[in-house]
Amino acid sequence: MRRVIALCRTVSDVEALTCAWEAQRSQSWELSVILPRENGPDAEARRRAASASSITATDSPIESALRLAAESEIAWILRDGRTPEAGSLAVIDHWFEHRDVELAYGDSMVDGVGVRTRPRYGRIRALSTGDLGDSCVLRGSAVQRMLDSRSSAPHSWHEALMAAVDAATAVEHIPVVLDAGRAHPPLTARALAALINPTHPGGMLSADGRHVIPRETLTDESICIIIPSIGSPADFEGVERPALLACLESILARGTSLIEQIVIVAGERMPPAVVEAARQLAGPLLTVVHIEGAFNFSASCNLGAAQSTASHLLFLNDDIEAVTDGWLEAMAGLAVRPGVGAVGARLLFPDGRLQHCGITVRPDTCEPNHLYYGLAPRDVSDPSARECSEFLAVTGACLLVSRADFESVGGFSLGLPVNYNDVDLCLKLKAAGKSSVSCNPVTLIHRESTSRIPTIAPEEQRAMEMWRGVVQDDPYWYAWS
Repeated sequence: MRRVIALCRTVSDVEALTCAWEAQRSQSWELSVILPRENGPDAEARRRAASASSITATDSPIESALRLAAESEIAWILRDGRTPEAGSLAVIDHWFEHRDVELAYGDSMVDGVGVRTRPRYGRIRALSTGDLGDSCVLRGSAVQRMLDSRSSAPHSWHEALMAAVDAATAVEHIPVVLDAGRAHPPLTARALAALINPTHPGGMLSADGRHVIPRETLTDESICIIIPSIGSPADFEGVERPALLACLESILARGTSLIEQIVIVAGERMPPAVVEAARQLAGPLLTVVHIEGAFNFSASCNLGAAQSTASHLLFLNDDIEAVTDGWLEAMAGLAVRPGVGAVGARLLFPDGRLQHCGITVRPDTCEPNHLYYGLAPRDVSDPSARECSEFLAVTGACLLVSRADFESVGGFSLGLPVNYNDVDLCLKLKAAGKSSVSCNPVTLIHRESTSRIPTIAPEEQRAMEMWRGVVQDDPYWYAWS
């Protein structure tokens, strides 16, 4: 049996649902309405308004909906105020008949807002935002497995959604508007953190308490920060000074408990005075190695990594400045999650515009693109730009990876000396079963390209085209910018 399970609260909820249901004209689905048990004059009116096959009044609407879903082959649960869009049941039928999926969500029409599209599924993004929409489609077997694994059934929408995500072995986004109606307010970060980790919700929050970072507890992890540099100057509000020194100052000002070593890979043009100033700043943490020849980011990073015994490697441009407290702990907590390869962060230009919050790759040209590049953060409504989210790649300007994973894929490709080496590394990690995550609650300033003029060589473009079969189906995003 396939069943639409609608949670309703008001007469208008039921009336809107009744109209939408009649437009479906489905013979393979049944409609069940779950009402809160109330002692009031509206209760009977709501019953008269509904043309459902079953109506249940209960003190625990979410639990009743889940138990009814567990008895169904497929169940589509809608929050109060949401109704099926015309043709949505046919879409769901087709999707579940041709895909091995246990939980699916779609796009929505929101009153007063318009169409709200959602990205493809990523577990970390789902945990970070708590938002897969106000309806979800589940196989009954997955719901039953979820109920069997818990001592008590969930009692709120978000608790049920997080529990279902945990239980489902395959979750997918259906890129179609499935439901319509009024919006529901999102959970606060602290409330969402409490659902993810009830015993220690504070451990899931960013330093400012505004974002959820679904990180694992760190044990004996250590980090080696590797900074290729030629000591180039950058403009700091009209004053020129070596960018490397500002980078080191920002790192050291925000705690060094995880830092085992800082390796500067100095190019031929590195001024000795800059090296000496760096030694004065970083003291015994600092190791300086020299590299000859034209600037080669990949070779420099590989050389720096070879100097380290730390569990994790953080590759950092010398024109980066950390501005978020707890930034290393947040990134490291994501990096130790199972299945995570590279971890990046949100990078802003000095004027506050977005430089990086994740990388997508155009399927037609294989050209990597920084998502929302150059926009002001306040102008971007997509939560992926401010929360933790999976992407095909993250920028090498700030990229954390375990030393074991880095070495297992051969490090950075020497055939990509300047550009796309970071994307290539992330795609190699993806081929090894690891995802790349941008930890966007962490913000750093990036004074991009202080040491070189950015250009793309033909051989670099050809190297990206070798990944055409992978990037043509971005597993995390269905729109490219």
